[in-house]
Amino acid sequence: MKKNILLFSKKISTALKVLNSSKEKTIFVINENKQLIGTITDGDIRRGFLKGHDINKNLTFFMRKKFKFLFNKELEYDEKINKLFNNNEIEQLPVLDNKNRIIDIIFSPENKKLDTIRNPFVIMAGGFGKRMLPLTKKIPKPMVRINNKPMIEHIINKAKFFGFCNFYISINYLRDKIENYFQDGKKLNVNIKYLKEKNPLGTAGSLSILNKSQFIGPAIVVNGDLVTDINYESFLKYHKKNKANITIATHLEVETKDFGVLETKRQKVTNLNEKPILKTKINTGMYIVEKKIIKTIKGNTFLNMTDLIKRNIKKKKVFSYPIYENWSDVGNLIDLKKIRNLKK
Repeated sequence: MKKNILLFSKKISTALKVLNSSKEKTIFVINENKQLIGTITDGDIRRGFLKGHDINKNLTFFMRKKFKFLFNKELEYDEKINKLFNNNEIEQLPVLDNKNRIIDIIFSPENKKLDTIRNPFVIMAGGFGKRMLPLTKKIPKPMVRINNKPMIEHIINKAKFFGFCNFYISINYLRDKIENYFQDGKKLNVNIKYLKEKNPLGTAGSLSILNKSQFIGPAIVVNGDLVTDINYESFLKYHKKNKANITIATHLEVETKDFGVLETKRQKVTNLNEKPILKTKINTGMYIVEKKIIKTIKGNTFLNMTDLIKRNIKKKKVFSYPIYENWSDVGNLIDLKKIRNLKK
Protein backbone atom coordinates (compact mmCIF):
# COMPACT_ATOMS: atom_id res chain seq x y z
CA MET A 1 0.00 0.00 0.00
CA LYS A 2 1.27 3.48 -0.87
CA LYS A 3 2.35 5.72 2.01
CA ASN A 4 -0.35 8.28 1.32
CA ILE A 5 -3.20 5.75 1.53
CA LEU A 6 -4.24 5.47 5.18
CA LEU A 7 -6.94 3.64 7.11
CA PHE A 8 -9.64 5.95 8.54
CA SER A 9 -8.80 4.96 12.14
CA LYS A 10 -5.24 6.33 11.92
CA LYS A 11 -4.48 9.49 13.93
CA ILE A 12 -4.04 12.79 12.11
CA SER A 13 -0.49 12.87 13.47
CA THR A 14 0.29 9.93 11.13
CA ALA A 15 -1.04 11.87 8.14
CA LEU A 16 1.13 14.85 9.09
CA LYS A 17 4.23 12.66 9.17
CA VAL A 18 3.45 11.29 5.70
CA LEU A 19 2.84 14.75 4.24
CA ASN A 20 6.02 16.13 5.79
CA SER A 21 8.27 13.22 4.79
CA SER A 22 7.31 12.87 1.13
CA LYS A 23 6.38 14.87 -1.95
CA GLU A 24 2.78 13.64 -1.76
CA LYS A 25 0.33 16.48 -1.07
CA THR A 26 -2.82 14.42 -0.57
CA ILE A 27 -3.76 11.66 1.87
CA PHE A 28 -6.35 9.17 0.60
CA VAL A 29 -8.51 7.74 3.39
CA ILE A 30 -9.94 4.21 3.11
CA ASN A 31 -12.33 2.14 5.20
CA GLU A 32 -11.88 -1.41 6.46
CA ASN A 33 -12.94 -2.73 3.02
CA LYS A 34 -10.17 -0.66 1.35
CA GLN A 35 -12.77 1.63 -0.25
CA LEU A 36 -11.92 5.30 -0.70
CA ILE A 37 -14.04 7.45 1.64
CA GLY A 38 -12.19 10.77 1.78
CA THR A 39 -9.12 12.89 1.10
CA ILE A 40 -6.95 15.11 3.30
CA THR A 41 -4.58 17.91 2.35
CA ASP A 42 -2.49 20.23 4.48
CA GLY A 43 -5.27 22.80 4.25
CA ASP A 44 -7.86 20.32 5.56
CA ILE A 45 -5.65 19.62 8.58
CA ARG A 46 -5.31 23.32 9.35
CA ARG A 47 -9.07 23.80 9.09
CA GLY A 48 -9.60 20.83 11.41
CA PHE A 49 -7.33 22.33 14.06
CA LEU A 50 -9.20 25.64 13.80
CA LYS A 51 -12.41 23.75 14.55
CA GLY A 52 -10.84 22.48 17.78
CA HIS A 53 -9.81 18.95 16.76
CA ASP A 54 -6.54 17.85 18.34
CA ILE A 55 -3.57 15.81 17.14
CA ASN A 56 -4.98 12.54 18.54
CA LYS A 57 -8.22 12.59 16.53
CA ASN A 58 -8.56 10.08 13.71
CA LEU A 59 -8.67 10.97 10.03
CA THR A 60 -12.48 11.09 9.76
CA PHE A 61 -12.54 14.39 11.69
CA PHE A 62 -10.34 16.08 9.06
CA MET A 63 -11.11 14.38 5.76
CA ARG A 64 -13.04 15.83 2.87
CA LYS A 65 -15.91 13.52 1.93
CA LYS A 66 -16.49 15.05 -1.50
CA PHE A 67 -13.55 14.49 -3.82
CA LYS A 68 -12.66 13.97 -7.47
CA PHE A 69 -11.77 10.53 -8.80
CA LEU A 70 -11.72 8.37 -11.92
CA PHE A 71 -12.98 4.87 -12.52
CA ASN A 72 -10.37 2.64 -14.15
CA LYS A 73 -12.35 2.28 -17.38
CA GLU A 74 -12.14 6.08 -17.85
CA LEU A 75 -8.32 6.20 -18.03
CA GLU A 76 -8.23 6.33 -21.82
CA TYR A 77 -10.36 9.50 -21.98
CA ASP A 78 -7.59 12.11 -21.92
CA GLU A 79 -10.02 15.02 -22.33
CA LYS A 80 -11.93 14.13 -19.15
CA ILE A 81 -8.70 13.64 -17.18
CA ASN A 82 -7.35 17.02 -18.27
CA LYS A 83 -10.62 18.76 -17.37
CA LEU A 84 -10.58 17.27 -13.88
CA PHE A 85 -7.05 18.51 -13.28
CA ASN A 86 -7.51 21.94 -14.87
CA ASN A 87 -10.93 22.78 -13.39
CA ASN A 88 -10.30 21.63 -9.83
CA GLU A 89 -6.73 22.73 -9.09
CA ILE A 90 -5.68 19.25 -7.99
CA GLU A 91 -2.39 17.47 -8.53
CA GLN A 92 -3.44 13.84 -7.94
CA LEU A 93 -6.43 11.74 -8.95
CA PRO A 94 -7.26 8.38 -7.40
CA VAL A 95 -8.25 5.65 -9.87
CA LEU A 96 -10.92 3.31 -8.50
CA ASP A 97 -12.18 -0.14 -9.44
CA ASN A 98 -15.89 -0.98 -9.54
CA LYS A 99 -15.89 -1.47 -5.76
CA ASN A 100 -14.42 2.00 -5.09
CA ARG A 101 -11.01 0.61 -4.11
CA ILE A 102 -7.88 2.53 -5.13
CA ILE A 103 -5.88 0.71 -7.79
CA ASP A 104 -3.72 3.62 -8.90
CA ILE A 105 -3.01 7.33 -8.41
CA ILE A 106 -2.30 9.53 -11.42
CA PHE A 107 -0.65 12.94 -11.47
CA SER A 108 -1.44 16.12 -13.33
CA PRO A 109 0.53 16.59 -16.58
CA GLU A 110 2.81 19.08 -14.81
CA ASN A 111 3.60 16.60 -12.04
CA LYS A 112 3.41 13.27 -13.85
CA LYS A 113 6.11 10.97 -12.49
CA LEU A 114 6.07 8.24 -15.11
CA ASP A 115 9.25 7.87 -17.14
CA THR A 116 9.25 6.74 -20.74
CA ILE A 117 9.60 2.97 -20.84
CA ARG A 118 11.46 1.86 -23.96
CA ASN A 119 11.08 -1.90 -23.58
CA PRO A 120 9.40 -3.51 -26.60
CA PHE A 121 5.67 -4.01 -26.10
CA VAL A 122 4.57 -6.85 -28.40
CA ILE A 123 0.93 -7.45 -29.29
CA MET A 124 0.10 -10.82 -30.83
CA ALA A 125 -2.48 -10.22 -33.57
CA GLY A 126 -1.78 -12.82 -36.25
CA GLY A 127 -4.49 -15.39 -35.48
CA PHE A 128 -7.48 -16.24 -37.67
CA GLY A 129 -10.14 -15.64 -35.00
CA LYS A 130 -12.31 -18.55 -36.13
CA ARG A 131 -14.37 -18.53 -32.93
CA MET A 132 -15.40 -14.94 -33.70
CA LEU A 133 -16.90 -15.62 -37.12
CA PRO A 134 -18.67 -14.02 -38.95
CA LEU A 135 -17.16 -10.79 -37.51
CA THR A 136 -13.65 -11.94 -38.40
CA LYS A 137 -14.45 -12.71 -42.01
CA LYS A 138 -13.36 -9.21 -43.04
CA ILE A 139 -11.20 -8.03 -40.11
CA PRO A 140 -8.69 -9.70 -37.74
CA LYS A 141 -10.11 -10.45 -34.29
CA PRO A 142 -7.96 -7.83 -32.46
CA MET A 143 -9.55 -5.18 -34.73
CA VAL A 144 -13.05 -5.95 -33.42
CA ARG A 145 -14.36 -2.81 -31.77
CA ILE A 146 -15.29 -2.17 -28.15
CA ASN A 147 -16.54 1.34 -27.41
CA ASN A 148 -15.82 2.32 -31.02
CA LYS A 149 -12.13 1.38 -30.81
CA PRO A 150 -10.33 -1.83 -31.87
CA MET A 151 -9.20 -4.03 -28.99
CA ILE A 152 -5.57 -3.40 -29.96
CA GLU A 153 -6.05 0.34 -29.55
CA HIS A 154 -7.35 -0.15 -26.01
CA ILE A 155 -4.23 -2.20 -25.23
CA ILE A 156 -1.92 0.45 -26.70
CA ASN A 157 -3.67 3.30 -24.86
CA LYS A 158 -3.40 1.49 -21.54
CA ALA A 159 0.30 0.71 -22.02
CA LYS A 160 1.00 4.24 -23.29
CA PHE A 161 -0.52 5.66 -20.11
CA PHE A 162 2.10 3.80 -18.08
CA GLY A 163 4.95 5.12 -20.21
CA PHE A 164 5.45 2.50 -22.94
CA CYS A 165 6.24 3.96 -26.35
CA ASN A 166 7.71 1.19 -28.56
CA PHE A 167 5.10 -1.21 -29.89
CA TYR A 168 5.43 -4.25 -32.15
CA ILE A 169 2.33 -5.88 -33.62
CA SER A 170 2.62 -9.46 -34.85
CA ILE A 171 0.44 -9.78 -37.97
CA ASN A 172 -0.56 -12.45 -40.49
CA TYR A 173 -4.30 -12.84 -41.24
CA LEU A 174 -5.70 -9.71 -43.00
CA ARG A 175 -2.54 -7.86 -41.95
CA ASP A 176 -3.30 -4.82 -44.12
CA LYS A 177 -6.34 -3.98 -41.97
CA ILE A 178 -4.06 -3.50 -38.97
CA GLU A 179 -1.22 -1.75 -40.84
CA ASN A 180 -3.54 0.70 -42.60
CA TYR A 181 -5.29 1.61 -39.36
CA PHE A 182 -2.29 2.13 -37.06
CA GLN A 183 0.45 2.86 -39.63
CA ASP A 184 3.60 3.94 -37.75
CA GLY A 185 1.74 4.93 -34.57
CA LYS A 186 2.21 8.70 -34.87
CA LYS A 187 -1.54 9.32 -34.52
CA LEU A 188 -1.36 7.72 -31.07
CA ASN A 189 1.97 9.38 -30.20
CA VAL A 190 3.80 6.04 -30.09
CA ASN A 191 6.17 4.06 -32.31
CA ILE A 192 4.69 1.02 -34.04
CA LYS A 193 6.55 -1.60 -36.07
CA TYR A 194 5.23 -4.87 -37.45
CA LEU A 195 6.37 -8.47 -37.09
CA LYS A 196 5.12 -9.94 -40.37
CA GLU A 197 4.56 -13.69 -40.29
CA LYS A 198 4.90 -15.50 -43.61
CA ASN A 199 3.22 -18.50 -41.99
CA PRO A 200 1.33 -18.76 -38.68
CA LEU A 201 3.97 -18.85 -35.91
CA GLY A 202 1.86 -19.32 -32.78
CA THR A 203 1.75 -17.04 -29.73
CA ALA A 204 5.54 -16.90 -29.32
CA GLY A 205 7.16 -17.80 -32.66
CA SER A 206 6.97 -14.28 -34.09
CA LEU A 207 9.22 -13.00 -31.28
CA SER A 208 12.07 -14.43 -33.35
CA ILE A 209 11.44 -11.66 -35.90
CA LEU A 210 12.33 -8.97 -33.36
CA ASN A 211 15.67 -7.32 -34.08
CA LYS A 212 17.42 -8.35 -30.88
CA SER A 213 20.25 -5.85 -31.39
CA GLN A 214 17.93 -2.83 -31.48
CA PHE A 215 15.87 -3.15 -28.30
CA ILE A 216 16.45 -3.27 -24.58
CA GLY A 217 14.96 -6.25 -22.82
CA PRO A 218 12.83 -7.66 -21.45
CA ALA A 219 9.80 -7.57 -23.75
CA ILE A 220 6.17 -7.32 -22.68
CA VAL A 221 4.08 -9.76 -24.74
CA VAL A 222 0.29 -9.49 -24.80
CA ASN A 223 -2.41 -11.35 -26.72
CA GLY A 224 -4.36 -8.96 -28.94
CA ASP A 225 -7.80 -10.27 -27.98
CA LEU A 226 -8.07 -9.27 -24.34
CA VAL A 227 -9.38 -6.35 -22.31
CA THR A 228 -7.62 -5.46 -19.08
CA ASP A 229 -6.92 -2.71 -16.57
CA ILE A 230 -3.54 -4.13 -15.52
CA ASN A 231 -0.82 -1.73 -14.36
CA TYR A 232 1.89 -2.60 -16.90
CA GLU A 233 4.51 -0.54 -15.09
CA SER A 234 4.03 -2.53 -11.85
CA PHE A 235 4.08 -5.75 -13.89
CA LEU A 236 7.51 -4.86 -15.30
CA LYS A 237 8.88 -3.80 -11.90
CA TYR A 238 7.76 -7.13 -10.40
CA HIS A 239 9.54 -9.05 -13.16
CA LYS A 240 12.79 -7.14 -12.64
CA LYS A 241 12.61 -7.43 -8.84
CA ASN A 242 12.40 -11.22 -9.08
CA LYS A 243 15.11 -11.42 -11.77
CA ALA A 244 12.77 -13.66 -13.73
CA ASN A 245 13.30 -15.12 -17.18
CA ILE A 246 9.54 -15.16 -17.82
CA THR A 247 6.70 -13.66 -15.79
CA ILE A 248 3.08 -14.64 -16.40
CA ALA A 249 0.23 -12.35 -15.37
CA THR A 250 -2.36 -14.54 -13.63
CA HIS A 251 -5.95 -14.01 -12.56
CA LEU A 252 -7.44 -15.87 -9.60
CA GLU A 253 -10.64 -17.69 -10.53
CA VAL A 254 -12.84 -18.88 -7.66
CA GLU A 255 -15.46 -21.57 -8.27
CA THR A 256 -17.83 -23.17 -5.77
CA LYS A 257 -18.88 -26.71 -6.69
CA ASP A 258 -22.59 -27.49 -6.24
CA PHE A 259 -21.91 -31.06 -5.17
CA GLY A 260 -19.73 -32.89 -2.70
CA VAL A 261 -16.36 -33.92 -4.14
CA LEU A 262 -14.83 -37.28 -3.27
CA GLU A 263 -11.13 -38.01 -2.92
CA THR A 264 -10.31 -41.67 -3.54
CA LYS A 265 -7.35 -44.02 -3.61
CA ARG A 266 -7.89 -47.30 -5.47
CA GLN A 267 -11.64 -46.65 -5.27
CA LYS A 268 -11.50 -46.31 -1.49
CA VAL A 269 -12.89 -42.97 -0.31
CA THR A 270 -10.25 -41.03 1.64
CA ASN A 271 -12.06 -37.71 2.02
CA LEU A 272 -15.32 -35.90 1.21
CA ASN A 273 -15.47 -32.15 0.61
CA GLU A 274 -19.00 -30.76 0.64
CA LYS A 275 -19.38 -27.97 -1.96
CA PRO A 276 -15.68 -27.10 -1.99
CA ILE A 277 -14.34 -23.76 -3.16
CA LEU A 278 -11.77 -24.26 -5.90
CA LYS A 279 -9.18 -21.56 -6.55
CA THR A 280 -7.31 -21.59 -9.84
CA LYS A 281 -4.68 -19.24 -11.25
CA ILE A 282 -5.61 -18.47 -14.84
CA ASN A 283 -3.04 -17.59 -17.50
CA THR A 284 -4.23 -14.18 -18.77
CA GLY A 285 -2.19 -14.10 -21.99
CA MET A 286 0.14 -11.36 -20.73
CA TYR A 287 3.84 -12.07 -20.27
CA ILE A 288 7.24 -10.51 -19.78
CA VAL A 289 10.10 -12.35 -21.47
CA GLU A 290 13.82 -11.70 -21.10
CA LYS A 291 15.85 -10.95 -24.21
CA LYS A 292 18.07 -14.01 -23.68
CA ILE A 293 14.96 -16.24 -23.78
CA ILE A 294 13.74 -14.60 -26.99
CA LYS A 295 17.12 -15.35 -28.57
CA THR A 296 16.48 -19.09 -28.07
CA ILE A 297 13.41 -19.03 -30.36
CA LYS A 298 14.21 -20.43 -33.81
CA GLY A 299 13.28 -18.28 -36.80
CA ASN A 300 10.20 -19.11 -38.88
CA THR A 301 9.21 -21.88 -36.46
CA PHE A 302 5.77 -22.34 -34.92
CA LEU A 303 5.90 -21.95 -31.14
CA ASN A 304 3.22 -21.22 -28.58
CA MET A 305 4.00 -19.24 -25.45
CA THR A 306 2.91 -22.17 -23.28
CA ASP A 307 5.62 -24.34 -24.84
CA LEU A 308 8.25 -21.64 -24.34
CA ILE A 309 7.22 -21.41 -20.68
CA LYS A 310 7.31 -25.18 -20.14
CA ARG A 311 10.85 -25.52 -21.38
CA ASN A 312 11.99 -22.75 -19.01
CA ILE A 313 10.13 -23.85 -15.87
CA LYS A 314 12.92 -26.26 -14.88
CA LYS A 315 15.31 -23.31 -14.62
CA LYS A 316 13.10 -21.97 -11.76
CA LYS A 317 13.03 -18.52 -13.25
CA VAL A 318 9.36 -18.44 -14.29
CA PHE A 319 7.19 -16.31 -12.00
CA SER A 320 3.48 -15.62 -11.59
CA TYR A 321 2.27 -12.02 -11.25
CA PRO A 322 -1.24 -11.94 -9.70
CA ILE A 323 -3.51 -9.22 -11.06
CA TYR A 324 -6.56 -7.95 -9.21
CA GLU A 325 -7.65 -5.47 -11.85
CA ASN A 326 -10.34 -6.27 -14.40
CA TRP A 327 -9.33 -8.77 -17.08
CA SER A 328 -11.32 -10.55 -19.79
CA ASP A 329 -10.33 -12.81 -22.63
CA VAL A 330 -12.47 -12.01 -25.67
CA GLY A 331 -12.35 -15.45 -27.22
CA ASN A 332 -15.77 -15.73 -28.83
CA LEU A 333 -18.97 -13.83 -29.61
CA ILE A 334 -20.44 -14.53 -26.15
CA ASP A 335 -17.36 -13.03 -24.46
CA LEU A 336 -17.56 -10.02 -26.78
CA LYS A 337 -21.21 -9.39 -25.91
CA LYS A 338 -20.44 -9.50 -22.18
CA ILE A 339 -17.53 -7.03 -22.53
CA ARG A 340 -19.53 -4.63 -24.66
CA ASN A 341 -22.32 -4.62 -22.07
CA LEU A 342 -19.83 -3.96 -19.25
CA LYS A 343 -18.18 -1.11 -21.15
CA LYS A 344 -21.41 0.75 -21.93
